[in-house]
Amino acid sequence: EQRTVRHTSAYQLSFSLFNGDASSGPTDWAIESALQATIRPFLTRLGPLFNFTVDSQIQYYSTLPIRPTPIQIDSQTTEYALYPRDLPHFVNTQDWNLDSTETNMPLLNFVLYVPPAHLSPLVVREADGTPSPYNAFLAPRWGGIVVNNPPHRPIAQLSGGDLLGPSRIFVSQLRGLLGVPDFADIVSPLQNEWIVESDPNSGPGISPWEFDLLQAKRNVENVAEAINTLNSLDRLVESIPNMVVQDSIQEKFDDSIQKGRFGEAYTHSRQALALAESAFFDPSMVSMLYFPNDHKFGVYMPLFVPILVPIIIAVLKEIKEWRQLRNQSKIKTQ
Repeated sequence: EQRTVRHTSAYQLSFSLFNGDASSGPTDWAIESALQATIRPFLTRLGPLFNFTVDSQIQYYSTLPIRPTPIQIDSQTTEYALYPRDLPHFVNTQDWNLDSTETNMPLLNFVLYVPPAHLSPLVVREADGTPSPYNAFLAPRWGGIVVNNPPHRPIAQLSGGDLLGPSRIFVSQLRGLLGVPDFADIVSPLQNEWIVESDPNSGPGISPWEFDLLQAKRNVENVAEAINTLNSLDRLVESIPNMVVQDSIQEKFDDSIQKGRFGEAYTHSRQALALAESAFFDPSMVSMLYFPNDHKFGVYMPLFVPILVPIIIAVLKEIKEWRQLRNQSKIKTQ
C-alpha cells in the first residue's frame, strides 16, 4: 500500500525520455506507437474508474545526481551498478524538469533513461547483488524508471519495436501505483483450498477479476473517505453555529451507498466523495470567515464602549429630568 498513489478520479501520466548524452544516444522516440500498442488498451480498460491525461517529453544531457558503482566484469568490460541504496536518489530533481503546471491532477512520471556512453551498461541490481531482470524500478507514489542502455552503434531514434519492452514495464509499474491487486498475494492464502488460474492473455494488462477487485477496493475507499469528509464537515458546522451547509450533500451521499448494483455503487460513491470534498472546501466554508462570540466581543467592545457611555449617560439624565418634571406636576395638581 505504501507504493500506491492517493486515489482520485483523474491522473496525469508523463512519459519522458532522458538522454544522458545526446551526441551518442537517441534524440527521438516513437512513443506514440508504443503507447497505442501497450498502454492505451490498459487505460481504456480503466476508463470507468479513472480519467487519464497523457503527455510525453524528451530531455537531453540529463545527468545523474549519484555516482554508480563500477564493477569489472572482465578485462574489457566494466559495468556500472545501481543498488537499492542508490535508487531513492536517482531522480535529479534540480535539473530534470518533471513538474507540471498545466493541471492540478496528480502526476505520475515514467522515465526511460538512456545513460551516457561512459556509464554504459548501467544495471539495476537487487539487494543481494543479482541484476534486475527488467533493469527498472518503481518509485512509490511517484512513478517508474526504466534504464535502457544504448547499443554499441549510434542510434538516432528509438522505434516502436524498441519501446515495446519498456512500455510493458511501464504498464506493470502503473498497475502497482494504482493498486491493482497482486496475483501472488491473492493466490497464496487459497493454495490449500482452491485452484486459482490467471489468464496470461488478458489483453489490456488487467484481467476482469483484477478489475472487479480494484473497483471494489476503490469503492470502499471512496465511501470511507466521503464519510470522513462529511464527519469533518459536521464537526466544523457544530463548532461554528452560524455557518450554513446545504442539506442536499448528505442526501446524495446516503443515496449513493444505498445503490444495489455494483457498478452504480462505485459511480455514486465517487460522486459522493466529490460532493463531500466540494462542500468541505467551498470558499464559504472557510472557518476563518466566522468568529466565535467571545472574539467578536473582544474586537467590537473597545470600539463601541466609548460611543455608548455618553449615550447611556445622556439617556439616564433625560430619564432623571423626566421623573423630576413628573413629580413637580403631581405636586402642583395636589
